[in-house]
Amino acid sequence: MAAARRHRGGRAGPLRRARRLGRVAAGRRLLPGGRSPLARGGHHDPRGHYGPEEPEFHKSFEKARKLVDLKASAGIVATDEERVLILDVVPGSPADKAGVPPGTRLAAVNGRKATGDRLRTAVAETARGGKLELLVENAETYSTHVLEYKGGLRYPRLERDGSKPDMLTRILSPRPDASRR
Repeated sequence: MAAARRHRGGRAGPLRRARRLGRVAAGRRLLPGGRSPLARGGHHDPRGHYGPEEPEFHKSFEKARKLVDLKASAGIVATDEERVLILDVVPGSPADKAGVPPGTRLAAVNGRKATGDRLRTAVAETARGGKLELLVENAETYSTHVLEYKGGLRYPRLERDGSKPDMLTRILSPRPDASRR
């Protein structure tokens, strides 16, 4: 009897777990690196607003996870450790178009040993005409990838659309005092 109840969803059985997983999956879309369009590579969003200044929350996120998150610029997410690993390449990004494979080790950036800071600096220098050449190690083979990117560092930021009503201020404003009603 107890086994039948578990399979039908009683006592935190499968049905309740499925609902909980659905909420977790929906919440992940809100996290940096989740599955929201902005996190998947905001450079695809034609309405997106970007700036060269890295937001504080982004800095702390990268530092806590030891990452170099360049999704909105070159389209790469890499580790910021002694061995720089390319964790993710955004589809349609300059890195993807150059054929940079995810899951590989970044050996060199512009002919110098790869570090997280060198990768960030090289992407920043593209705004001033610098090149971005990555030497990638995949198992026992090395390949060079030249990224056609000239935008420098870009980080997404929120800007208000003046043509739409300001709902956020209305939502965040304090409610009228209930005692005056």
